[in-house]
Amino acid sequence: MKKIPLAPAVRMSTRFAIRLLVQAGILAAFTTANLAGHAAAARSSTKSIIVLADRYVVAGHAWDNLDALEKHVIASKTARLQLLTCGPGTTRSLKAVVHRFRSLPIDIYPLDADNRACSSVVRIPVAERQPPGERPLGIDDAAVERYWHEIEP
Repeated sequence: MKKIPLAPAVRMSTRFAIRLLVQAGILAAFTTANLAGHAAAARSSTKSIIVLADRYVVAGHAWDNLDALEKHVIASKTARLQLLTCGPGTTRSLKAVVHRFRSLPIDIYPLDADNRACSSVVRIPVAERQPPGERPLGIDDAAVERYWHEIEP
């Protein structure tokens, strides 16, 4: 059998099709990498906060002022909070942090008092002059109570 040579237009179409397939493969690889990056960013935008009676602990740093904690959470572009509560004495702190971050999705997990996260001692840097008041500071108790009365059935 005699081989019939392809016309120049057919050869050009084959090259064009191969180029399109290669470009589609590269585009698919970039899209997959981009989606994986967004998924990782979504996972990393969840912040865990250990709620104690007199302070909050985030990644080994203690906060005894809810206003300062709020600035930290906002600056880190947190999309979701995971609150880990330690014991029955945390009611005031827990209610205040839920009230403060009510615009974010919040998961609350009670921890046993003997849990390592609850028993770890994280020191709060002491300023020369700390304002007096019940810790944590920065809690508007009246606003917190109004909020909880409004949402409770």
